[in-house]
Amino acid sequence: MRDKGVVQTALIADQTLQLPMSTEISELALDKDTVLDVDVEILIDQPAHTKDMKVNPYQAFNPLPATMTLTPAVDRWTENIVKSVITHTVSFRSSNRRHSWDVLTDTTTTIETGGNLRSINIKIDASGFGPNEAVKVIFDGIEVACSSTKANSFGVFSGTFTIPEGVPTGTKLVRLQGTHTTGDAYFVDIHEVKTTINYYVRYNDLDPLAQTFMLNEARHIAGVDFWLVSKSNTSNLKIELHEVSLGFPTREVIASCILTPDKLTVKAWNRAIFDTPVFLSADTEYAITIMTDTADYSVGIASLGDWDASKGWIRSQAYSAGVLLSSSNASTWTADQKSDLTFRILGAKFRTTRKNITLGTLNLAGVTDIMPMAEVQRTGADTDATFILKKGNEEIARMQAWQNISFSEALNGTYTLSVELFGDAKYSPLLGRMPQILTAKIAETGDYVSRAFTCGMGKQVMITTEEFAPSGSSVNVYIETAANVWTQSENSENEQIGDGWVRCKRFIPCDMSATRLKIVLNGSSSARPLVQNISAVILSA
Repeated sequence: MRDKGVVQTALIADQTLQLPMSTEISELALDKDTVLDVDVEILIDQPAHTKDMKVNPYQAFNPLPATMTLTPAVDRWTENIVKSVITHTVSFRSSNRRHSWDVLTDTTTTIETGGNLRSINIKIDASGFGPNEAVKVIFDGIEVACSSTKANSFGVFSGTFTIPEGVPTGTKLVRLQGTHTTGDAYFVDIHEVKTTINYYVRYNDLDPLAQTFMLNEARHIAGVDFWLVSKSNTSNLKIELHEVSLGFPTREVIASCILTPDKLTVKAWNRAIFDTPVFLSADTEYAITIMTDTADYSVGIASLGDWDASKGWIRSQAYSAGVLLSSSNASTWTADQKSDLTFRILGAKFRTTRKNITLGTLNLAGVTDIMPMAEVQRTGADTDATFILKKGNEEIARMQAWQNISFSEALNGTYTLSVELFGDAKYSPLLGRMPQILTAKIAETGDYVSRAFTCGMGKQVMITTEEFAPSGSSVNVYIETAANVWTQSENSENEQIGDGWVRCKRFIPCDMSATRLKIVLNGSSSARPLVQNISAVILSA
């Protein structure tokens, strides 16, 4: 209900009028999503091995897709909702692991979908290309200039590009197009709290093997063991974890691991550990997939009716809660109802219940408010992450992700920010790899001008507000009594309504056919006025 044609500065948040703030966001990047220090334990064990099966059963020899990450994979910034009006509103852009995040947003307002992405620099790190393979970078269907144009002699590609001007907000595909190899990642734009999606790699029409499974309890999964029978000396093996829909793996990857031939041993258990454990729900189907671009790899499976050296004849399905599948394109799957992969699911067993991580140093000048912006997945009732601000050895504040802390005195000097994770042996919070810190400086004055509303000659206006005005602050209310002439209205009736809030009524004559209200706030970091539930009623004089 603001006059869009008038420059005004007061902040509206949670339907409350407040002093304006200028904000700044600093990056606090981590190398990866972070959990408590972890060991592994076997949750599902299917050790039977009666025969071998090719990892690439349909002999598709397209190259393995490149694996790539984006830095930053999330961008958040302050935008204006109304022209010429300064607002303290943060638009969330996130691209993290696919989970439902428990995000606290009580003190923020999300931007409606629309506008364009910021033209920021994005760093790409990728592997899996051929030696010195030429590579193009395509963002949202647009080929963009990159600081690198080819992979190195080891097939590693690293480069930086700039998001083009004028690209609309929304989930954006970043594609590396090599001469023979491709890799896809997603820059995900999120405007409200919902499931976020990790950048993931598409298949390139490879033909993977898959094994579905189900957990009895919700747990973090650290990796997978599998029995390797034969291998290539040159090609890699890729292990992925997928969600399952209608009994078949989806194309989205929850977690992945690439194993080079030198890390693999034939006729033995081999271990694939994900960069960060992923949290899976109980009684929900998931799938392991194994893929390669050569005919040389084969793995152990167990089939009904066959002989296993340690278990004897397999007289029932080796793993009854899942099934072995194969595909020539990772889309249409063939289920082998009598067979299962020889595999183990490795659960995360956390060595510590607490972990402190230093996120960075902040040089602050005149900062009055601070808020950590980070995705924190709380996987159990006793898991959480607390951000700690210190100056030297003195602790200044503790806060949760998305919790705004206001200070009565401005912060000046050098501060350190850390985060403490805490959980138990089975459950850990997961901190997304792109945390940021929002710092703000409160202004001493701010104003609000309403839209024009019908009044009339010889009328009286009753203005009602609910105000919180601590000592050292003030709320001044005006009405337009002539064109751009503002007359202050004094309080006529005050009613205490609790917690320092006062309901104020003001009566003022007005002879304008249409008029407007103006409210001016004055205060400081230690005395912050608030106004809500503003109304104006036209009365006969």
